[in-house]
Amino acid sequence: MAQKTHGKRSGTAGRPKAVAAPDEDERRPIGSAVLAVSATHAATNGEPAQAAPRKFPKKIVFRTLCGLFAAVCIYRIATFAPQPIDSPRTLRHLLYPLLTLFISHYQYTEVLAKDWTNWCLIALILPAALALLNLYSARGVFPLRGRAGRILCSRALFFGSLGVGLLVCRFPVFLGGPANPDESQFLAAAQKLFVDPVFFRSVDCGSTGPGNIYPLMLPAAAGLSPDYASGRVIALLLILCSLYFLYRAFGEFGEEHIARIAIVPAFVFFSVVSHPDFIHYSSEHVSLLLTSLAVFVAARTIRRPERYRGPIAGLGALAAVAFFSKMQAVPIVGAAGLVALARVYCTEKRVRFWRPAVFYLAGLAPLPAANAAVCLAVGGWRTFLMAYIRGNWNYPGAVRNASFLSDISQFTSYLALTREFQFYFLGLLVVLACGVFRALRRQPRSEYPLFLELAGLSVALIAGWVYLGSCAPSVFEMAVVLCFLTAPAAVVFLLITGAGGDPEKNWFGVLAGAVTLAATYAVYAPHRMFPHYLLLLAIPLCAVSGWLLLRCYDREEPVLAGFRTIKPRRRLPGLAFALIFLSVPLGAARYQVSFLPYNLFPVPPSTLASEEGALIQKLTRPGASIVVWGWNSRLYVDSGRTAATRDTAGAAFVYGPGNSDPFYRDRFLQDLRRRPADLLVDALATSCCYFNDRNQHGFELDPLIAQYLNSRYVQVAEKNGNRFYLRRDLAKGAGKN
Repeated sequence: MAQKTHGKRSGTAGRPKAVAAPDEDERRPIGSAVLAVSATHAATNGEPAQAAPRKFPKKIVFRTLCGLFAAVCIYRIATFAPQPIDSPRTLRHLLYPLLTLFISHYQYTEVLAKDWTNWCLIALILPAALALLNLYSARGVFPLRGRAGRILCSRALFFGSLGVGLLVCRFPVFLGGPANPDESQFLAAAQKLFVDPVFFRSVDCGSTGPGNIYPLMLPAAAGLSPDYASGRVIALLLILCSLYFLYRAFGEFGEEHIARIAIVPAFVFFSVVSHPDFIHYSSEHVSLLLTSLAVFVAARTIRRPERYRGPIAGLGALAAVAFFSKMQAVPIVGAAGLVALARVYCTEKRVRFWRPAVFYLAGLAPLPAANAAVCLAVGGWRTFLMAYIRGNWNYPGAVRNASFLSDISQFTSYLALTREFQFYFLGLLVVLACGVFRALRRQPRSEYPLFLELAGLSVALIAGWVYLGSCAPSVFEMAVVLCFLTAPAAVVFLLITGAGGDPEKNWFGVLAGAVTLAATYAVYAPHRMFPHYLLLLAIPLCAVSGWLLLRCYDREEPVLAGFRTIKPRRRLPGLAFALIFLSVPLGAARYQVSFLPYNLFPVPPSTLASEEGALIQKLTRPGASIVVWGWNSRLYVDSGRTAATRDTAGAAFVYGPGNSDPFYRDRFLQDLRRRPADLLVDALATSCCYFNDRNQHGFELDPLIAQYLNSRYVQVAEKNGNRFYLRRDLAKGAGKN
């Protein structure tokens, strides 16, 4: 209660007494304040009292230092020159000695594989063990006190263990060569942006936008040239940030120790992936972070709908970033925005209908407006419209199956294409089945009978899955289709059964289901069954499984601070579900981790540069520009030379017979006239994806291009079927090699 004054200032009789005051000085009696002022005046011999010394402006200094650091990083990136793949100024050059030092301690590869597997298992189990320990401590089963308890239950230690687990399990892949043609194309585009930072004027990456390419330039701030190792480290950091924001989203609806357990399946999945399409920096990694951020921001809107302005604008901004990163992610981020808007409209009855939509558009508009202004001012607008917008619109050009059932069957087979996602889907299926069983079963007095029942159900499902996998492919395909059709029904059933419970958790279930459906559509829409598209499903599926875990716990349940006489079984509702939730992914990881050491055998070579890349370095000077005809972007990365044109993936796609596009042909010639390449490499002999036939894709087939190149370039070398053409003014005196 507010304190009342007990003294009176002279000459203030009849005035009302002060009732409340916000400051400590005002809470003291007014008469005491007068006496204090008089004493201060006497102590200073009638002189006015000196002002109190100012506090050291820590925030201002910190912000100034951050601004200076950012300015230095921007300057280093702006003045950086790309280096060849084996340059000492690459991350791989720094990491390779660590791997060779580790391998040098082993004489037999069998012992090395066994020890590496054990280290990976420890790194996978540690975060799950810390999450369970935090759960037991928070619920009073094994309360940890003192400094040791604070350290073991700290958030920093938990996320540090996640980072170490990802690093240990994925470290060998940092040192490998290109795992996918897109990886080399992205690195070549990043190298070109050091010369010309305006994306659509500088490079064209097809369906991939600038949001996926600019992060690859960040190692230059540390003086390192972008390479395969740095790209994969950036992918790992994006995964770790995605897990963090997903953890924050779970924390909006449950206790912090439950949120830690909820992200363990996604952590295990990203740690044990070994498919080549999952280990490199792909166009989906930025989308992972955007999806996680969208789920988190939408969760905050669901939790506090009255404060919708900032989060709704943030969701609009995330949709804009997704549009300029990978358009496939726009439906996912958009679904999160729609659920957040629905929550605001259903809860805040006094909100005018147009206001949330205006805030969403206010967040969405700035980035497209800035891109339009830059492209119109310095060039690139036509490339943005024709290559990026039209290209993405025409990208889903595959012929669809006539039968809907066969189309669904083919798509579900694609979902279970890789071993990693087979186990990931199996884990979600087990959690869904256990959730439905728990909803149908009457809550027992003890968790142990329920745990035994759920464990039996899980073992039966896993055994059935393994048995069907060993049967004929058609039988397994039918089982996958059945699971694909019944999983949404199970989610809807659990939403209906939880309608009378916590409405916020039900809204989060709607959010997780909507994001998952949108991600499924985003994977299905292109009708191109590339495995790396499946990464778009990783975060939404973890959101669904985490929501199932949150349903088992009551947010308002008191957390025990110490020992009590109540039995532990009465204090841990949902413990059985949590144990099943963790045991399934960890059990699958025990099998999948055996595939991780394949990256160590044979030992990655000390050099990654190809013979063609070394020849390009010999024929050209540092900082020169080249053009590669064909889909072999690796030559840009190997040689450290930048692309002279925007077509870093090669022009073989657009200049074949019957497939010529005047826009791309004219742009190719325009880029060469604006910045003539020092060297032309006809790399169709080593080109990717069946674009290696000169009779169908050779530049000689287009009269305009053939005339331009033949008049300005002369062949000077040939290596492994690839032809090297040096510019005529540079070829004088060079001779043929």
